[in-house]
Order: sequence, then C-alpha cells, then structure tokens
Amino acid sequence: FFAEVQLQIDGFIRGDVVFVPGKIELGNVKHRATATQEVTVKYAGRSSWKITDVHCDKDYYEVEIIERSLVANQVHYRLLTRLKPEAPIGYIKDELVLITDDADKGKLKLTVTGNVTPPVTVSPASMVLGTVPPGTQVVKRMVVKADQPFKITGVTADQDGFSFEVSEEMKKVHLVPMTFIAPQEIATINAVIRISTDIPDAPSLSSNVSVNVK
Repeated sequence: FFAEVQLQIDGFIRGDVVFVPGKIELGNVKHRATATQEVTVKYAGRSSWKITDVHCDKDYYEVEIIERSLVANQVHYRLLTRLKPEAPIGYIKDELVLITDDADKGKLKLTVTGNVTPPVTVSPASMVLGTVPPGTQVVKRMVVKADQPFKITGVTADQDGFSFEVSEEMKKVHLVPMTFIAPQEIATINAVIRISTDIPDAPSLSSNVSVNVK
C-alpha cells in the first residue's frame, strides 16, 4: 500500500571542505580483484589543518595519504582508496570517516559505492512459470556465463519434476534447458535450482522457480 512518511535528516554542510570527485565510485569490480580511486580533499582555512586518520566500519578498504600540499592558500590532500580482494559480492555503499584536527567539526564523511561482480552468473535469477494443468510439460532455458571458459559440473533442484540438459564442453556461455513436468495433483511449487561449476572459489549459483499446478 502507499503511505506518506516524514524522514528526519540531520547534517552539516561545510563550505570550507571540497572532495574532488565528490564520492568514490569504484564501478564494477570482479570478485577477488582490487580497485583503486584517488580523491583530492581541498580545505580553505588555516594552513595547519590536518587529516589525522581515516576510519571505516568495513575492513576491506585501505586508505593511503599520498600527499599533503598548500595550493593557493588551500590545504590539499591526495587520498588513495583501495578495495581489497576480500570484499563481498554485491553492491557496496559505505562511508569513510576522515578524522581531522578541527576542534568542533573534526569528522568528514566520504561515500564509497561500487558493485563486486561474481565470476559466474545465471539468468534469470528467478522464473515464474505461472499456472499449468496437471501433467503438463514446460521447458525453459537458463543462461550461465563467465569471463573464462568453464564447465558445469552439476545442476539440481530441491523439488521433484525438474530435469536438466548439461553440456560437458568448456565455454564461456552455457545454455541449460530446464524441463518441468507438473504433478497430477494440485500444488504450489517453489523450487531452488542449484548450479555448480569447475571455476575455483566461485560461489554457488541458484535460481528460484515458482509454479502453480491446477
């Protein structure tokens, strides 16, 4: 249902500090790979201003202060942020907290975004077969792909009535036909299809299938 809510937003806009670029955008990063981006922090104020430390509640970031300089009466810091290989698969949106020697507002927050992509993917991730009569046969196709040639070592379903055709070839894209034969009785079926490959350290793949038999 639709509803209207009020969100309370608290913050402090500083005119003396500028991030260039305004946030760290790592883009798409392969799982187990690293990614880096440099940010310049510009401070218009006292020349003795310093960044003393950088904190983050996630341990898969490394931040290095490359250089501190004075440019046109501004303090400039060059920060290099590195995403480590142990970053989890999926979208990331975190904050780096820069600790400064300001007495009042000594903390600055810098947003980090990105997407850690798995080495192998399956699509669709979810299939809805709709309503089918008892005993009906339905054939669908799944696409399993990676950046390198690989072999599918197994495809299973946690419900009866599903079968799969798997090629033993090594290739980057596999088309996997899935056949579902509906039972003779009325039922609502929610199955999980699990796919395993020979790619080292690759996470298990799954695709959800739902169907109403009546």
